[in-house]
Amino acid sequence: MVVALFFLAYPTAMEGMSPENFIYPFIASMALVISIYSAISFSDNISDEFEKGTGLIMLVQPVPRTTLFAGKFVAAFIPGLILIAIYYLISIMICSSHWHGQFPTTVWMSMMLSIVYLFAALGVCGLISSISSNSSLSLVVSLLLLVVSSFYFANVNLITEPWYVLTYDSKILSDSILNVQTVFDSSMSTYAYHPLLSTSVMMMGIYGTISTAFAMVFFRYKEI
Repeated sequence: MVVALFFLAYPTAMEGMSPENFIYPFIASMALVISIYSAISFSDNISDEFEKGTGLIMLVQPVPRTTLFAGKFVAAFIPGLILIAIYYLISIMICSSHWHGQFPTTVWMSMMLSIVYLFAALGVCGLISSISSNSSLSLVVSLLLLVVSSFYFANVNLITEPWYVLTYDSKILSDSILNVQTVFDSSMSTYAYHPLLSTSVMMMGIYGTISTAFAMVFFRYKEI
């Protein structure tokens, strides 16, 4: 919101930019917003039940633990969808206000990718929370994996492409706006890797599916 107000207050600073370059700074922060939201909303959601003993009341009810886990996941996923929708809507409105109703159509692809990343991030946080019995530890580990690592991969020159790292793949949310791709020199080397769309979608889907499945299993058999 602060960034949005800045661009509204200083429209002349954006003169000469294309719609894609104009909206890029907004979308570039989307992965970080989702990471922080996921860590805060879901990393201690399960571990807190066991740490504070509130699970004694909830888990003894005649309701399958898998159903309880699914309810917790959906309760975190839906607000995340609303957050994404509001964020992109504000970005589109600001871009349209400066470009006479125009905005890059690639923003819709970025929005869909954000939903996939939300699924993956919540899955990772859920897995951490289901393994740990300490809510504070779950939050710290989730922030380290999703937030701190994203700053690392954004500011470090890489020798090889870490296509298997979730936070690296999340760069596709903003790269898809400008259709940024990795450029190799004559020796077929580069220090500015950019994730491929197909690889990023596949890895985010794998992270989300596997981590959520394992989180549900750990939650189901975890002792109170």
